[in-house]
Amino acid sequence: MNIFRGIRHEMLGAVFLLRNLRGCHRYRMIPLPEERQVSFALTGAKPELLGQLQKLHIELRQGRRLNTWRLIMLYLAGNRLCSVALDRDRNLLGFQLLYFQEQEWKQGIIHEAYIGVKPEYRGLGIATALRLHSARHLAGQGRLSGISSQAGPENKASLRSAEKAGFNIVNKQQHRNRDETGTVLQLYCSLKAPDSYES
Repeated sequence: MNIFRGIRHEMLGAVFLLRNLRGCHRYRMIPLPEERQVSFALTGAKPELLGQLQKLHIELRQGRRLNTWRLIMLYLAGNRLCSVALDRDRNLLGFQLLYFQEQEWKQGIIHEAYIGVKPEYRGLGIATALRLHSARHLAGQGRLSGISSQAGPENKASLRSAEKAGFNIVNKQQHRNRDETGTVLQLYCSLKAPDSYES
């Protein structure tokens, strides 16, 4: 039984990877040169940042690693699906990981799977800047209608950041996975003209 579960898991991972490579192949890379903020720069993730991305993900997600399929996706298309905030020495301060979910990608919606900032850099507007950076970039291509996301109602900082970046709560539902049960808020940001986003 466990062998079949493992095979199914790997097959779903491969489908995930192919869906995201197919979904993002027509999008331009996240803008380069970097968008410089006061104390950090925003850009797309490059392969040389994979180690820092994995380390920060483990730190912020209580030891959970990015799985192999997500690492391959980031290696091949991180500059299209992951915005990063870097300090002057190119150290990773935070990142926003986007991908196409099976039920949304054909509707022109991309999902914000995760956004996180190192604890010592929170409160500086990095998460909001990452969200705005991605929204401006994706809106400028005219192929996507919006970005979906999720947040727990207790995560006030993330909800404030999402609201500042144009996300609205569209649904509230009970969430259940193998680790926890609780309420989750479904968020949505409609993409608009790139110059209509405030910094």
